[in-house]
Amino acid sequence: MTMTTTTTALDTNTLAIWEEWNFDQDEVDDWIAIGFTDPVEAGEWCNAGFRVASEAAEWRKAGFVAEDAVAWEDVWPITPTETAKWVEAGFDYRDGREWGDAGFAGDELDEVLAWCDAGFDTPAKAREWREYYEFAPVEAKSWRDAGYEVEYAYAWRSAGFTQAEADEWYAAGFRDVGEAVDWFNAGLSPKAAAAAKEAGQEAPAEAE
Repeated sequence: MTMTTTTTALDTNTLAIWEEWNFDQDEVDDWIAIGFTDPVEAGEWCNAGFRVASEAAEWRKAGFVAEDAVAWEDVWPITPTETAKWVEAGFDYRDGREWGDAGFAGDELDEVLAWCDAGFDTPAKAREWREYYEFAPVEAKSWRDAGYEVEYAYAWRSAGFTQAEADEWYAAGFRDVGEAVDWFNAGLSPKAAAAAKEAGQEAPAEAE
């Protein structure tokens, strides 16, 4: 392809480089006008899939090189500015992909950071507590730090117990959530229920 006169004043050698990267006259003008004066850099962005100069400029302004920009684009449909926040928080596109695969959206960085702060720095673990059992980060941390597996924590919480209340029933010897519910519904505290069982009362009704 032979390049004709361009409105951009460039020397012959520079024009030849633009030509080597397969830019036509209008494209050269567009890329230079938006700030890409180096034809090699512009070419790298084009080869990465950014044929529109303004899109490449937006990613570059956010601090990305072409290779990383295209990698992040494959993770979430979010803006370069939003993506830069993930990078500033210490994540690369591989991390982003893992969190995305775990069900977290690109605009949920604060949520991801909350799970990380709670000690769930493995996306799969955070997903288990969040998506399957609907725990918030702080709540999940409380149950997990108390020694509960997620399914067991969920069973106690679904029965209406807080983590502290579940601890009391567990400490009193009640491992079965349903049994604890029966004694609780009979109006007994964990200690009273344990004493009633110790006395041979097998059903909450007998403890009244």
